[in-house]
Amino acid sequence: MLVLEKQVPILLITYETQDDHFETALMSSEYERTFQLEDRLLKWQGLLTFKSDLKNFYYTYTRRLFENDQLIREKTWNEVIERDHQ
Repeated sequence: MLVLEKQVPILLITYETQDDHFETALMSSEYERTFQLEDRLLKWQGLLTFKSDLKNFYYTYTRRLFENDQLIREKTWNEVIERDHQ
């Protein structure tokens, strides 16, 4: 089976914060990698969001797998992490 990478991995990371409300900081990232096989195109995608408020941090991560631009698998993890103010 011949595997040819179609494109360079794509990674985009974004940070957002406000000087007067630093507790609401946000970080997000998107990752994508595509492979062209002999008979199909596979694309892996990862989406991450990490944000906060005064009480908690919020983590969300989604992994997706596409075959010929059709979504075939997806899984999302969510977690709330309490701030301990150390």
